[in-house]
Amino acid sequence: MIFSLADVRMGDCIERKRTSRFVYFRERCMTTFILRTALLLLLLAPLPLYGTDNIIVMRSGEKDTQSWNSLSKYLSDRRYVVNMYDATDTIERQIDMANRVNRQKSLFVIVLQLVPSDRTDAFIAVSDLRKGKGRFLDIEEVSGLHGPSSRELGTAIASRFQKDVMEVSLFPLLGINMPGVFVRLDLSSDRPVETFEKLHEGIQDYLKRGTKDETKQQRK
Repeated sequence: MIFSLADVRMGDCIERKRTSRFVYFRERCMTTFILRTALLLLLLAPLPLYGTDNIIVMRSGEKDTQSWNSLSKYLSDRRYVVNMYDATDTIERQIDMANRVNRQKSLFVIVLQLVPSDRTDAFIAVSDLRKGKGRFLDIEEVSGLHGPSSRELGTAIASRFQKDVMEVSLFPLLGINMPGVFVRLDLSSDRPVETFEKLHEGIQDYLKRGTKDETKQQRK
């Protein structure tokens, strides 16, 4: 059988089309495989244990550098975004700091005092100020807007230390327009992380229950 040049060229063309189609399907299958594999790895990848929570820590009392450095590292490892302030002792500075704190998009404020000690202990308190009844509030009445949420946060932390929540006058929370608590931690030099762990667990207990609708509470 004799093939003409045209037949040969036609055969080459058909073969090239077959090869081209094969390459196309092979590349398409490979792309699909890669995408599915990437998606599977993404779904199976371990998720971070802790979410990113933005909180404010107000340092009170003596500033023991080692204790605060340990706490900062601990909170950072658990992916907290912490804005730190130093507690003030005059009303002018308190008003200025309250304005700066209130501009932060944070979940709550913890006025924290770290005390080096030979034993582990904790004291948790919320402000004894109540919500004002007028339309315009004094500085003393602002923190009272968040009384229920502050007590909920305090109770969550205190329960981890098997303590009760106290109500006291808290100057560092004057003018603070978000939930806030005072926490004093007595840190044992050989087990500070255990104390930080209880604080963290209490915070997570509060966050898991969800924050309440403050606006509804203010209208009651």
